[in-house]
Amino acid sequence: MDGSRSHGDPWGRMVVPLAVLALLAGWLAAPINACTNIVLRNGKRVVFGSNFDWNIEGGLVFVNQRSMLRRSITDPKNNPAHWVSRFGSVTFNQAGRDLPIGGINEAGLVVGSMWLDDAQYPKPDERAALDNAEWIQYQLDTAASVSEVIASDKDIRIAGPAPLHYLVADHSGAVATIEFLDGRMVAHTGDRLPVAALTNSTYDVSLQSIEGKTFHWWSWWPWGLPWGRASLDRFAVAAGRVQQFRQSPREDDVDYAFDTLRGASQGGATPTQWSIVYEEAPQRMLVHFRTRQNFEVKTIDVAQLNFACTGSAEWMDMQREAGGDVTANFQPYTYEKNLELVKSTFSQIDFLRNLPERVVEGVAKNPSASRCSR
Repeated sequence: MDGSRSHGDPWGRMVVPLAVLALLAGWLAAPINACTNIVLRNGKRVVFGSNFDWNIEGGLVFVNQRSMLRRSITDPKNNPAHWVSRFGSVTFNQAGRDLPIGGINEAGLVVGSMWLDDAQYPKPDERAALDNAEWIQYQLDTAASVSEVIASDKDIRIAGPAPLHYLVADHSGAVATIEFLDGRMVAHTGDRLPVAALTNSTYDVSLQSIEGKTFHWWSWWPWGLPWGRASLDRFAVAAGRVQQFRQSPREDDVDYAFDTLRGASQGGATPTQWSIVYEEAPQRMLVHFRTRQNFEVKTIDVAQLNFACTGSAEWMDMQREAGGDVTANFQPYTYEKNLELVKSTFSQIDFLRNLPERVVEGVAKNPSASRCSR
């Protein structure tokens, strides 16, 4: 192995049961109705904010190791991708380890995911296949920059059923929206990305919705748009705040990001379960998060984490009560803890609640198939 992306088959007989694939497809097809992501840039500082909105509260933070050999759990008929992680990462997960909703790697790449009804993935071809959530882990494992994420489209494709799109940023301040429309990747970067925000509509439709609207520094809301919490309403809030920050950068950019996420948060059937702010600056990489259940902000210092594959992956409960610096509160990863997470999540989803025990165990065991490549 060369230490980064590879698509041969060194795993031999290590195959994930098809029942596990069917289960995962079902979970990811559950409607995640709303999420909001933003990026603020202030000189060499990059701040990425992310709201996760759904009806399930729980989640674990995982520390994932570099130099790990991984294989996709997608159907073997799809030519599953496998790769070696170049970078360690911190991810936020509900469906189990290796299936993140978002995260950051030690190179400073951040990926956030959101539901998009209009998403349409490529048809099967010669490229190696990944599940929707695995696409996030793959990018955090192998990419150091937005350009590398976009370039990966020539090697991999998404084969999962859930319609998602992504906001991606790196340590240089580069940002991209990644969407799959009509079977191909559509990426907005540079001049094609005038506002670094994304909700649950395509980026082009989102931009059109705020065209000609006026944003004021003293107001959360642009004149001429209805008040609400639908995708385009939340995009208007997020976009207005991002534009205001760009015009008048502030030193309290992390607090500004949390305030923006609060303004775009939801209640009702799919409330905002957690808000995450990734902070990157020269010689500094921090992850701040809070949950609906425990609103006190908790902080992880990425530089203090051990990503060596000779050690252990680690986990932390997002709902822990203590705030402040929680970097030292990670615990060694165990299959039993991952199983507990998977069971908790699936037990709260009607069509997954009565799945056979062996199928649920298969999802939880899958990360154990990964191994250190050194």
